[in-house]
Amino acid sequence: MDAPKPILDLAQSTPARVGLAVESLDGAWSYSVLPDEVFAQASAIKVPILWELHRAAAAGELSLDERLTVDPANGAGGCGMLQNFLPGASQMALGDLGVAMIVLSDNVATNLLIDRLGFDAVNALLVSQGANQTRLRRKMIDPEARKAGRENTSTPSEAVRLMRRLHDAEGAGDPVAAAVLKVLRLRKESPVTTVLPSDTRLATKPGMLDGLRTEWSIVEREGVNYAMALMVDGGDEILIDALVREIAVAVRLEALGASPTS
Repeated sequence: MDAPKPILDLAQSTPARVGLAVESLDGAWSYSVLPDEVFAQASAIKVPILWELHRAAAAGELSLDERLTVDPANGAGGCGMLQNFLPGASQMALGDLGVAMIVLSDNVATNLLIDRLGFDAVNALLVSQGANQTRLRRKMIDPEARKAGRENTSTPSEAVRLMRRLHDAEGAGDPVAAAVLKVLRLRKESPVTTVLPSDTRLATKPGMLDGLRTEWSIVEREGVNYAMALMVDGGDEILIDALVREIAVAVRLEALGASPTS
């Protein structure tokens, strides 16, 4: 279903390409803008990496207590703090690397996990969840891979479906989904966080590259419960940051009472 007019107006108010998918957690309503458009994902692709980490741990394929040596060479630049560690002087458990990857968006932690898990394992998880356009193809901060066209991708419809499946599986008692959402609910810097009431239960992962913003979220507060995948590509950095916040506010207002068909 097409998005409500206030949200469509925001999406069309900019030269940036805007993709959005929103679904109520009870399945009562949904709407979208360019739901099947493929977008680069920046750090939002870390959600399926975290999911595969906890799936593999639950399957006995690895232990979250397993330690890896931290080498800043595993992540050149970008977000996080591990890039400032002394090379080879410290070790971190896989579970702790997953927390750093999500909360600090740490790229060294992410790349260490990609090395340990493998691209194929993460992508096999995505295939098992019916995601055909969501793929992990490169490590974080790899400009040569980007130039070669190896980009981490998803669509609004697939990303929101993945978040819904995590939510639904948690509700059904799945410990893997519960572990993933526990990490995603940890407080972090996010455009969506800044515009929601402080008591909102928010599981989210934002992503940022030059001219690109993404966010996969589950929002829960006093009966206003929905999953959202928002992707904005192109345009001035300040303007797209403002646009992400404006759309997040408009989505919440629609969920508070306006009909998705209005």
